[in-house]
Amino acid sequence: MNYRTSNCPDYVVNDCINVGDVLPDDYVTDVPVIRCCEDTGNLNNYGSLLLDLCKQTGLRILNGRCCEDKQGLYTYIGPRGSSLVDYVVTSQNLIQHVGTFKVKDPNIMSDHCMVDFSLNFNIRNFDQGDECYSSNRNINSKYV
Repeated sequence: MNYRTSNCPDYVVNDCINVGDVLPDDYVTDVPVIRCCEDTGNLNNYGSLLLDLCKQTGLRILNGRCCEDKQGLYTYIGPRGSSLVDYVVTSQNLIQHVGTFKVKDPNIMSDHCMVDFSLNFNIRNFDQGDECYSSNRNINSKYV
């Protein structure tokens, strides 16, 4: 199953329009942040399902949105063509913590490109007796 989302938004468009008292008081509006994709014009049923999930839950696709992948590079390069089918998905409020995001060049081990990303957090540790200290840590993840 390859999820192809093209350049379609993963957020509710015009969500900030005031519709009166229909929505609950604790409703959080979607923040429109444009996402790009080299794989244009190729939305399929699985991609529509992923986009609907993102809209319903506030999740966001990082591909084509941040760091070194603002153009939404292909993640699959094979004999029948190229496509963006490998995604990193996160909650809307974690996007500000993305430190790096890069789709690596193809290699001979796989027809899928490695996606390399990191999250930056300020971690507070209270396990050191009465002393409290904080430190910046990077959380790196690499998936093939």
